[in-house]
Amino acid sequence: IYRSSGPSIISLYLLEKYLNCKRVDRDLAYCVYSKSYFSNFNKKKKLPFVKVFLKKTFDYKNLKKKLWVMKPDAPIVGKKNVYLVNKKNLKKKYFNLCKKESHNNNVLFSEFIDGKDITIFFLRSNKYNFKKISIIDEWVGLKNNKFFGIGISNPSIYLSKKIQNEIVKLSKKIIQNFINFKGVASISFRVNLNKKLILPYEINIGLSGDGFADKIYPNSFKGPSLYSLEIDILLNRKIKKFSFQNKNFCGLYFGKMIFNKDKFLNKIQALQL
Repeated sequence: IYRSSGPSIISLYLLEKYLNCKRVDRDLAYCVYSKSYFSNFNKKKKLPFVKVFLKKTFDYKNLKKKLWVMKPDAPIVGKKNVYLVNKKNLKKKYFNLCKKESHNNNVLFSEFIDGKDITIFFLRSNKYNFKKISIIDEWVGLKNNKFFGIGISNPSIYLSKKIQNEIVKLSKKIIQNFINFKGVASISFRVNLNKKLILPYEINIGLSGDGFADKIYPNSFKGPSLYSLEIDILLNRKIKKFSFQNKNFCGLYFGKMIFNKDKFLNKIQALQL
């Protein structure tokens, strides 16, 4: 099953359970499905996590003076109805939009961490094998307290090799909790270099990721497609040895491909985020 939205991961888990497959267990399915479940799972495993709480009804309790990111806990469509809120600007209208967009009717409030959104894509052929594909920058804007997606770029402009290595180590620790999983997966982090924070907030499996697999990857890497690689892994075929080597910079800006890094950054800066 190609997982194109959070709720369908539950269908995949139930189908695999019925067919006695063990690739996607309950914890992995619900970590993908629910952002609060993933946060609480990391906390339970003593891994870094983002502080969160859930609401089903509209009120101002728990907000205090902090800034919070309000979003659907189990989003039907990614990056839709995500807001930056506090006790003063929280509006019932936007709360209800989040609730409607959440498959489990839970609205998630996660602690706002100033920083950048970073996603790692990796390949896993068995519980001992972890192969980084790439670490990308996600570009997100904020207008009238509402977040909106701008695009993604590869390789990361924002992170040093040292920080990227730390993200790889943390990703290995997270995915090791799901010993039967194999295939392509991604984990998203909020990174604040000044405070030395690297906090995971979302995990996905399969070839999702805002155009990475079908647009960025073919223009940035040599070698087999991610689609054929994942199919080979799932069918237990032997994978030839190779490394994911970036050919060149590649960015997606509101769906448009840009291959010049300076041109891409100029467009980002022109938005005056």
